[in-house]
Amino acid sequence: MNITEIAIKRKVVTYTIFLILIISGISAYFGMEKAEDPGFEIKTATITTIWHGASTAQMDELVSDKIEKILQDIEELDWIESKNRPGLSTVYLNLVPTLDRPLQDVWDELRRKIGDNAPQDLPKGTIGPLINDQFGDVFGTLVTVTGKDYSYKQLYDIADDMRDELLKIEHVGKIKIFGKQKEQIFVDFNNAKLAAMKASPATLVKMVQSTNIIASGGDIIEGDDRLILETSGDFKSVEDIENTVIKIPGQEGNVYLKDIATITRGYVEPASYISRYNGEKSVVLGLSLKSGKNNILLGQEAEEMMKEFKAEYPIGVEFNFLAYQPGIVSDKINSFVSNLTQAVITIIGVMVFALGLRTGIIVSTLIPVVACITFLILKSLNMGLDQMSLAGLIIALGMLVDNSIVMSESIMVMMEQGKSRLDACLDSANELRGPLLVASLIIVASFSPIFLAEESVGEYTAPIGIVVAICLLSSWMIANTLIPLLCHDFLRVEQQEPDYSGKWYSLYRGILLKLLKFKKMTAIGAAGVFILGVFLFKFIPFKFMPDSDKPIMYSEIRLPVGTAIETTEAVIKDLDNYIAENLQVPNKQIDVGLFKDIVSGGTAKAYEEQGVLDWGAFIGGGAPRYVLPYSPEAPAPEYAYVLYNLTDYKLIPEYAAKVD
Repeated sequence: MNITEIAIKRKVVTYTIFLILIISGISAYFGMEKAEDPGFEIKTATITTIWHGASTAQMDELVSDKIEKILQDIEELDWIESKNRPGLSTVYLNLVPTLDRPLQDVWDELRRKIGDNAPQDLPKGTIGPLINDQFGDVFGTLVTVTGKDYSYKQLYDIADDMRDELLKIEHVGKIKIFGKQKEQIFVDFNNAKLAAMKASPATLVKMVQSTNIIASGGDIIEGDDRLILETSGDFKSVEDIENTVIKIPGQEGNVYLKDIATITRGYVEPASYISRYNGEKSVVLGLSLKSGKNNILLGQEAEEMMKEFKAEYPIGVEFNFLAYQPGIVSDKINSFVSNLTQAVITIIGVMVFALGLRTGIIVSTLIPVVACITFLILKSLNMGLDQMSLAGLIIALGMLVDNSIVMSESIMVMMEQGKSRLDACLDSANELRGPLLVASLIIVASFSPIFLAEESVGEYTAPIGIVVAICLLSSWMIANTLIPLLCHDFLRVEQQEPDYSGKWYSLYRGILLKLLKFKKMTAIGAAGVFILGVFLFKFIPFKFMPDSDKPIMYSEIRLPVGTAIETTEAVIKDLDNYIAENLQVPNKQIDVGLFKDIVSGGTAKAYEEQGVLDWGAFIGGGAPRYVLPYSPEAPAPEYAYVLYNLTDYKLIPEYAAKVD
């Protein structure tokens, strides 16, 4: 007894099994990870070292070069890149694409080697090295906090409070705040008063430092209790500093610090990193997706919290999404569902026209069943839905119905020839089982180089080949079990003699007989078409990954090395003004209608005006890694990165030229 005979004779069990697979697949679909890119490990770490006062050449020779020599002992090392500027060294450690041990083990070895060797190799006075082995974290959702009348500190305090609340979202992995400005207390001495008192600033600084001390005051044992003594006198406000009593050496009496100096609170100047949104100062929260979770649900919960924040915080504080990966993922999922629906409708239409209503419905059942089985297997393999796995599913949609069509048509032809339904199903399955399996395996083999490639690109695109293999092998299994069972139970075909008198058959027969009569010419013609096709390949542009259809544009601005960050910020402010006056449009959408939305895959969005919706600028370094392929730039005062959201991706070439 083969699988086809078992499926037909134990049809209650067969239907039950497939019903369980469908329900489990639907459950897996809603529970599996949904992200823009597949789970891909960025095998890069950064080692940052600070040495105030050192030149670029000194950072290169005395810091970066020594760190590079330490890193050369790591077996998995692929290549090293160093970027130096006055007082700062950034070394990028890149590992080979294929590792023989877990990535975390390599990072642990990196920390041990740096910790054991760096202290004695690097000059005194250096800060670090600081190791960042989470360089590949993707913060797909960027939330900006802005307010014209609010200081950086106030914006940061709001962002910090938001961070505590957003971390409660189940799907959030980590949150990082970008654009925070470090605060500093400025003491400006009155030189005339210092000269009159014959006091030096250095002496006064030591007095202030000796006052602001946090130290243990010891403890007192009272019976069974131990009481801890807390010292007082440390500064808690600007007023405390102003009221510091200063004893001038060699003079009688004391003065307050505010009598001889002006004390103010401000920010470290020059700033090392600045973020702006729509031309205003901002603080940015980066949200990353927790492994195995759903990016769409992350976005839904984040949007709900944004509404709560807007209602809770004072008027004037604005919250906006600069990058919103959940929306992109949702569009891709909707596009796949739309493709799936269109495929089923198309197949039913074609099969009804060619073979009849019953056959069309039977064949079309293969697509949703295969999709459910694929979701279930992907979930069990800890794989999710992303642009690579969805690409594999869409590619497979055009091929997985072949097995079902061939099987159902063979059964129908045998029933027309007079065979019983059972014999027609069993004979067709026995005749086609092997050839269909070989055909499916050949297609799977043609995709195997994608996921067998031992490079980063192979790791990234592997889900395409895996999904195609799962879909085709599942369709072969269904074509040998469920399709014969459905044909046995629902297909009704009357015995009849084949009609070869039709116009289309006569035309096809005539062409075929001509080709068979002139065999050599036919073979030469086929070879010629093949050679011509190979020749024409060179006129087709090669592009491994298609152009993105995301309405997102970016620009990088690099001023001459050594440019002050204030100058870079001034350039960005000019750009902000230009965009606001010439390119920005209101974010007002138009209802496109249900039919158009379904046909376009749920991504149809129309706006009253075309242009830039909003933009964000990051000055003094790169933006947070908002998509996997983007690699943030090392800190540099002459560098800025600007991210734009447009109404339509087709505007990118035109608007890129305008910005340039």
